[in-house]
Amino acid sequence: AMAVMVALVSSYLISLLLVPALSPMLLAKVAAKPPVPRDNIMKRAFRGTIRSTLRHPVAAMVITLCVPVGGIALMPTLDVAFFPLADRDQFHIEVRLPAASSIAKTEALAHEVESMVRELPGVVRVSSFIGESAPMMYYNVLTNEDNNPAFLHLIVDTVSLEATNQQVPGLQQSLDKRFPQAQGVVRKYEQGSPFKAPIELRVYGDDLEVLSSLGLELAGLMHQLPQVTHVRAGMQRDLPRLVLDVDHTALSDAGLTTQSLAEQVGAALSGQPAGMLLEDTQQLPVRVRYADGWRTDAEQLAALRLVSDQVAEGLPLAAVAESYLAPSWSVITRRNAERVQLVQGYLVADALPAVSMAQLDAKLQAALENGELTLP
Repeated sequence: AMAVMVALVSSYLISLLLVPALSPMLLAKVAAKPPVPRDNIMKRAFRGTIRSTLRHPVAAMVITLCVPVGGIALMPTLDVAFFPLADRDQFHIEVRLPAASSIAKTEALAHEVESMVRELPGVVRVSSFIGESAPMMYYNVLTNEDNNPAFLHLIVDTVSLEATNQQVPGLQQSLDKRFPQAQGVVRKYEQGSPFKAPIELRVYGDDLEVLSSLGLELAGLMHQLPQVTHVRAGMQRDLPRLVLDVDHTALSDAGLTTQSLAEQVGAALSGQPAGMLLEDTQQLPVRVRYADGWRTDAEQLAALRLVSDQVAEGLPLAAVAESYLAPSWSVITRRNAERVQLVQGYLVADALPAVSMAQLDAKLQAALENGELTLP
């Protein structure tokens, strides 16, 4: 925007100050030798048009106004797009698994998706990034998915722009059918400012339960749009959390405290630092923890041996606490220090967000008037 403003102001100053000053010097010789007028077909036709216009001014005004009035009348039929798509022989795929998915599950899915994409005609290279976004290689692609084991990002290179335009629509449908357990979005590179999703709704509030419920209702309305392929409601209770219901009397009799209990359970699940490994000039931290199969088994967790001074042989966790899984919030988003529920919608290839947003606005107004959607 600043570059456009500077260009407009500079052009105005040049036309106002510089052009009038240089015109007498550049046009002096031309004015001294006026050109000999020549008559031709174009001039005769122009003079005839002027005479006809002066004889019939009303008809001339009607004909002249037909062009702008016709353009204004046809404006509702035109699509609204401020920035065109980028002409690149490349596209990218964002795949999201449920929030509790492990990095191993995401890696296995990455191999399947990569093999599927490589079989498409016109694809020359596929690069996968597991658990994080790809490095920034295009100016308006956000790279805000770091340390997320449930996220997969693929960059696909094709032989030409035509191959990209041909493969993207069909690949989106194939991903949805073959991998229903994941949310895969095939996206072309676009122009304009960075954005997370083509269409987005924001709901502000304090109550997380209300925000979650409204997010699901709005996501359902958004999914009814004909050009929407996937929707996401950001804040949901979709992450399992281990809860320990501690028997404080039994814990005290065993000579343990809540802090020591938390430390021992945390060391078993998350591991405990056990030193450093020196490899060439790099120091690699070493962490010791139980095996993956043990840490994901509820019965094995209940049999975890707790160490205390009063119980030499150790005490099982089930003797002092009852463990169970409860849903928790995977993420709590805020904007300007306020909690906000983000409902995002992804569109089919080459669809215009303005058209889908207008349809969504009409659906929201109808739902509010009919009582299908109620805001607190």
